[in-house]
Amino acid sequence: MKLRYANEEKVLGYRIAGDFKIHGSKIVEYIGGYDTEKTITIPKGITEIGKRAFSIDDEVTFMDQVAKMKKVSLCIPKNVKIDEDAFNTIGPMKITFEEGRTEIEKRAFYGCSTYVNGKNEGIEIILPSTIKSIGEYSFTSYLTGNISLKLNEGLEEIGDYALSGTKCKLPSTVKKLGNYALNDWWYDSEAEGELSGGYVVLPKGLKEIGAHCIYLEWPTKKITIPASVKKIGECPISYGDNPYKGGVVVDKGNRYYKSDKNGWLYTKDGKKLLYAGCFHGDLVVPEGVEYIGEGALNLDPNGEGGSQRIILPKSLKKYHQRAATNSVIVFKGNPPKLTGKRGAGHYHMTFYVPKSKLTAYKSSFQAWGEDCKIIGQ
Repeated sequence: MKLRYANEEKVLGYRIAGDFKIHGSKIVEYIGGYDTEKTITIPKGITEIGKRAFSIDDEVTFMDQVAKMKKVSLCIPKNVKIDEDAFNTIGPMKITFEEGRTEIEKRAFYGCSTYVNGKNEGIEIILPSTIKSIGEYSFTSYLTGNISLKLNEGLEEIGDYALSGTKCKLPSTVKKLGNYALNDWWYDSEAEGELSGGYVVLPKGLKEIGAHCIYLEWPTKKITIPASVKKIGECPISYGDNPYKGGVVVDKGNRYYKSDKNGWLYTKDGKKLLYAGCFHGDLVVPEGVEYIGEGALNLDPNGEGGSQRIILPKSLKKYHQRAATNSVIVFKGNPPKLTGKRGAGHYHMTFYVPKSKLTAYKSSFQAWGEDCKIIGQ
């Protein structure tokens, strides 16, 4: 338990009201516990929920204590501001909101699921119909799937990392997904309309998909990109150790992007490759591609596809230094211009290049040092 001492309220300048310690009009700590199922009410006059106000991380030491916790219910008034990390590391809760609130603040529920029962029952959060945007990191969870989150129709913008590690269905009204917005996302595969014929169906009015936006582990499905999408960032889609049923299907009416029969993602003119996956044999990038983006080239991560190479076209002009990981790559044309930063996971590469251009390639990839073996052929 947290340490208490005499005259604590007077010394620290707070008062006790119901289940809360309050300083001015701000809740600084929830003290009501999780011994019984109950509804807790925020007192009138409160305008702010302070940082780590609901945190229990230094009160719970043993997992048997966690198992005995009962779920409490809380409705947050529309005009009460939620500070960053206000609900970091909470007990089992059902959280709702008064109608009228238009946004969920940055990091408001960041890391809230540290102490839950692991059955997707520990934390339930239901947004009101008036929410238009959720801020960056607002619901980020590092225990994947342990937040059951119900988003509202009318939600338009999802910030960077906002739904990372959560389980939810995307509303049809979402227009923007930020960077890493759906990282380690557990889409609600049982929700009506979420899946159709083995696909993850993104909202039909979606306009922007951020960098590293969607990372899926289990279950793996192809992702549909609607005709409305106008902007897609680097490495928009990736899979974990089970990518074999993954891929992309772009609506043929999209003016900016397209997919092919392999489920690879390109800009509409075919000059930029954003995602390609090949899990048996060589991955051959077609002629006409001029730029290969970050994380675009994906081989069998488990080594079950046999000996694999990546074959790049003569048309290639730009190459992201994190396009592929630990691969054998055949370059056919001139050395491409390098973009992005090289990462440790992309070391131990072997490049086969035209013998007449060997010196130029060694100069271009000089910074890669001994981690890149370049062979003329």
